[in-house]
Amino acid sequence: IEQVFKGLPGWIGGRRDTSGLTEGFVRAHPVDELYRRAGFDWGYPEGTLDEVCTRLAGLPLLFQPGTEWNYSSSFDVLGRLIEVVSGQSFDDYLAEHVLDPLGMDDTGWYVRPEQAPRLAHLYGVHPSTGLATALDDGALGALDPEYVPMGGGGLVGSAHDYHRFTQMLVLGGELDGVRLLAPGTVRFMASNHLPGGVPPRRRWRATRSCACSPASRTPTRRRRRCRTTTRCAAPRR
Repeated sequence: IEQVFKGLPGWIGGRRDTSGLTEGFVRAHPVDELYRRAGFDWGYPEGTLDEVCTRLAGLPLLFQPGTEWNYSSSFDVLGRLIEVVSGQSFDDYLAEHVLDPLGMDDTGWYVRPEQAPRLAHLYGVHPSTGLATALDDGALGALDPEYVPMGGGGLVGSAHDYHRFTQMLVLGGELDGVRLLAPGTVRFMASNHLPGGVPPRRRWRATRSCACSPASRTPTRRRRRCRTTTRCAAPRR
């Protein structure tokens, strides 16, 4: 892995969310503020994946890599790592090796005009009532064809497509005769890799939407960061 990371300026190694990186929107530590000043907040950062990772390499770590878990920009770095190893752009690699083989034809990095009527709302917590509230402009960033793919999120697709992806995982890395992952790789992915006895720095609940209050909305052309995005209401027929 050290040899691979020589292709990423400023990086000497990498782990997922135990890398020591953080996210500006976490707002729990002074280091988080430094990430916000560098453009890493709710909206996706400006620049290519290469440029984003170069900026991340110049920011301080929240902790010694491998000693704790924290929600972070690590997956953006892994996306860039895929580009370096494969020689392909991240979006081309995903299309060739994941989306096309699984028949996920309704999934991509932005919503085409003919798909737009099926784009579902994103919901956040109302600051006064605490109830789920539709964010009127929350999903509009998905309509932007100029969006630059990031390793940590940004795909938009149908529940049907996402179900095919999860079924591939449930079946040990294979679906309809197409194998994407070895069974051992899937078992490794599902294993606990946190350091023994060390709890996550912050606790997070799994979600399928962005829980942002209306008061914290970002411009429509800058999407909020979501690890998993299944926003088209129905598969294309």
